Amino acid sequence: AAAYDMGNGQAIISTTDFFTPIVDDAVSFGKIASANAISDVYAMGGKPLMAIAILGWPVNTLSAALAAEVLEGARSICAEAGIPLAGGHSIDSTDSVFVLSVNGIIPVVRIKKYNGGKPSDLLFLTKPLRSGILSTARKRGLLQSEHNEPLLKNMGTLNSFGEQVGTMSGVHALT
Repeated sequence: AAAYDMGNGQAIISTTDFFTPIVDDAVSFGKIASANAISDVYAMGGKPLMAIAILGWPVNTLSAALAAEVLEGARSICAEAGIPLAGGHSIDSTDSVFVLSVNGIIPVVRIKKYNGGKPSDLLFLTKPLRSGILSTARKRGLLQSEHNEPLLKNMGTLNSFGEQVGTMSGVHALT
């Protein structure tokens, strides 16, 4: 994400993130992509304000009903974050892709960066570290069935804790 200083003590956080399908369920696809994009604002300690969606969809091979399910998943995560999915655009595409652009706000003095950690800082994990490994295993057909549901739940969960800890002066970095 990027932060733009508004000159009044506040900064706008702006991020764009895209996903190609890593799951077969369209609603889960929308949830995972949206949770990931919105969490970029939280990762700077910010408060999300709104999201805009871009959907690339192969209209000749996948139904419009499936595209609507992707947006349903996105809307549910946006609602959980307390923000509107305020609009967007869709295009006919050879591959499925879902993009969410999210804007947030933060006081400039509270902006957290991923590289602001100090040698004496403690590391606090808000989610398990296994998602990258498990999602790669899933893509390759190697994921054990008992790991599928926890993976999808983890990836579709907002990292909203970042907004809360971002207000703490002793927190030097977030990611």
